[in-house]
Amino acid sequence: MSRLAFMLIFILIASCSNDDDNTTSAPNPDIDSSGLDGKWSLIKVTGGFIGVDHAFKKGDIVWDFNETRQTITVVNTNTDETIEDGLSTGTYDYSINSIPGGSEELLINDSSYGNFERINSEISIDEQFRDGFRYVFER
Repeated sequence: MSRLAFMLIFILIASCSNDDDNTTSAPNPDIDSSGLDGKWSLIKVTGGFIGVDHAFKKGDIVWDFNETRQTITVVNTNTDETIEDGLSTGTYDYSINSIPGGSEELLINDSSYGNFERINSEISIDEQFRDGFRYVFER
């Protein structure tokens, strides 16, 4: 009997594991790596008729996309009115439409902002085909 009890205790101890080493960080509610939802920082604006090329510090201008409500909440802390920086602080409705050729178009408050492209942790909005700007964002 004691031999059976010893074997049971040995099996229980051997089957226990220490999961403390397998810690995972809690998901960041501001980031949804599978979609557009979450915060995107405007990092660069290029193009336009005069050839703008301006870089922004990450976090200065943030667009927070909410795919459920189809809104963008913008926080724009740029105070230099001479620099093209996209949208002013506020909340805007948006939609993304498929266009011929496999591209997508971003509409904000029912106005076209140009071709929309997402590659990994970067998105771009490009209206350079009509002498507009190209906006580049990253998480």
